[in-house]
Amino acid sequence: MSGTDAGGLVGQVGQQGGSDSILIVNSYSTSTVAGTGAEGLVGFVTSAETNYAITHSYFIDTATGTLGTPLTSAQLKLASSFEGWSFDSTWKMDPKLSQYPSLAFEAR
Repeated sequence: MSGTDAGGLVGQVGQQGGSDSILIVNSYSTSTVAGTGAEGLVGFVTSAETNYAITHSYFIDTATGTLGTPLTSAQLKLASSFEGWSFDSTWKMDPKLSQYPSLAFEAR
């Protein structure tokens, strides 16, 4: 992924001139991002009026960013790295699907 204000998970949060409230919880990105303003998780917050919270969300540390938490590729493959995530009901670590977390309903 590349471009101005690209993000590994979300390119832009909010809308110009808006007063949106955005919540990003329990997400991750292993995308490689490049470009001016590119970030590992969220590329750009449109305005100071945008209310946002990003919790328990991670990106691979080969990208840069201040929104979300960087983890190494090895850490992204360990359930213990994902603080606040439910690996009993919502998420699974199933190497047949991916080396990274998958939604539990996918792991059948």
